[in-house]
Amino acid sequence: MKEVQGVCSYCGQTSLIQLSETEIKSFSEKEEFHDMTESQIAENLATIKAARLCKCEGASAFRKQEIRRNFEGFVKGDVVNFMDQYDLEEISIVDGYGNKAKLKKKESGQIEVTKTIKDVM
Repeated sequence: MKEVQGVCSYCGQTSLIQLSETEIKSFSEKEEFHDMTESQIAENLATIKAARLCKCEGASAFRKQEIRRNFEGFVKGDVVNFMDQYDLEEISIVDGYGNKAKLKKKESGQIEVTKTIKDVM
């Protein structure tokens, strides 16, 4: 494990972040990190993790967007593939954050997706 100082990009709060060598190595293989040194990759990862851990308003909004993107990607990818694989006509899902999706196959074979994304203001 490697400990790196992470800074929340929204409020500037610092946190000591633990990163595994495996985590750093897996990010070094991604295109956007390809030309960076190991310490630069670790600093970037620490900044991302610091924003995820921070309690500030900006970081909170970031986490909500991340959850929404993950849910929408899951619905449009894994759930649609699952419906096709098992030839399902209709499926409804709800995640632990109150986001909902209902998928229904039309006669034409297209899948209609209705999503409700919970957003507390």
